[in-house]
Amino acid sequence: YEIGTIIAPKDKVGEYLTVEDNVAKVVYDYATYGLYEGKYVVGSIANLKSSNSYNTETGNLGRDFIARAYVLVDGVYYYSESTCVRNIAQIADAYIADEKGGYDALDTNIKEMVDLWAKAND
Repeated sequence: YEIGTIIAPKDKVGEYLTVEDNVAKVVYDYATYGLYEGKYVVGSIANLKSSNSYNTETGNLGRDFIARAYVLVDGVYYYSESTCVRNIAQIADAYIADEKGGYDALDTNIKEMVDLWAKAND
């Protein structure tokens, strides 16, 4: 079997997301992440381009992405009932607001980058 998360731009797939939607598929290595021990992991998007034709003002930073957990057993996909919708700007806002997140201790250049991401939803 296989355990993972599928992720895609919400404007491309809508509210209902399956592997047939040509999505990013994050497969979990359960031996490494210890899923048998009651732990969990999350999927993420890396190397996201800041610009796209979707929205020239906020680009991908303000673009909503939708994610959904799945399990593949004997060639059949089973999906979580719920999905998660987020964008980079929302995540940056939450990070800045989290007093225990470490934002204040960031290097000045990194802090400026996070601030820029947060402005995408303004």
